[in-house]
Amino acid sequence: MCKLESKFQQLLNDITNIGSVTGFKYFTLQLNGNEELLCSVLNNPLTTNCGHGFEFYNVNDTTSSNITVNDNKKSLKKSKPPLLSQASQTCLLKESGNIGTGLPPASPTESCTSDDGYTLFLIGAYPNYGRPYVWVRNHHDRFLTDPDFKNEINKDSPVRLRSSLEWYKRDIRIWDIIAELITISCRPVPRNPFAIDLDYYDNFPLVESTLSTGAAIRTLQDIVSYDHQYNDKVWDTLQQLTKRHFENLEAVVGNWYTNVPHPSTRKISSKPFIPT
Repeated sequence: MCKLESKFQQLLNDITNIGSVTGFKYFTLQLNGNEELLCSVLNNPLTTNCGHGFEFYNVNDTTSSNITVNDNKKSLKKSKPPLLSQASQTCLLKESGNIGTGLPPASPTESCTSDDGYTLFLIGAYPNYGRPYVWVRNHHDRFLTDPDFKNEINKDSPVRLRSSLEWYKRDIRIWDIIAELITISCRPVPRNPFAIDLDYYDNFPLVESTLSTGAAIRTLQDIVSYDHQYNDKVWDTLQQLTKRHFENLEAVVGNWYTNVPHPSTRKISSKPFIPT
C-alpha cells in the first residue's frame, strides 16, 4: 500500500509541476486545485497555424473518426474513445477498495471552460478513486453516440484510457495520460504530442520568457527519460528549446550588466565615514 500511495503522490506532484508549463503546440494546461488538471486539446491543427512545419500521422484524413496511423510500416487503428460503462466503473471502484456505481468528477461541467476549437478534458487524481481518471467537459458529441448523448449521466463517465486502466500495472506518469488524450482527440494525430511553439515565447518579456522555457525544458527532460515511441521527436524539440533558452539567458545577463553602473562612474561621497 505504501508503494501505491507513493505512486499516487508522484502523480499529484507531476500535476503541480506540469500544470504551469506553457508553450505546447497542441494543448494547454491549467491547474484546477491540487487534484485536477484541465487539458485543452486542439481538435484540428491543420486549420490553424499550429500545423505549419510539424509532422502528423495520416495527413490526408482529417475528419474521419476511424483513422489509420502508418509509421515504420506499422498500422494502428485509432477510433473514437468509448466512455466507461456503469458496470466497468463499479468494478474499478471495487478494485480500488471502494463501493459505488459511478465515477463522477468533483468539478461540474459548468466550472470548466475552453475555446471552441479545443476539446477540454478534466484529469482528476482523487485519492479515494485509487487511480487517475479523465472526463470530457465539452464537445461530448465527439465521443458519444446519439442515445448516449441524451443521457446526462454518461457525460460524467470517464474516458476509457489505457493509462487509467493499467495504472496498477505500469509506471504511468502524467505525460502518458496527456499523450493519450492527444492521440484520441487531435486530428490528424501529431507525431510529437509535446511539440513546442517557439514563437509563443515572443509574446512575453525576456525574463518571463526565459523562465517559461526553463520550465518547459525540465518537463521535456522528464519525458525523454522514459521510453516512448515519440522520444526522438521530443528530443529534437528539447534541443531547439534549450538553444532558445540559453540565447534568452545570455540576453538577460547582458542586459543586467548593461544596466549596472561601472565602478569608475559611481559617485564617491566626500563626507568622512563616522562609525556609529
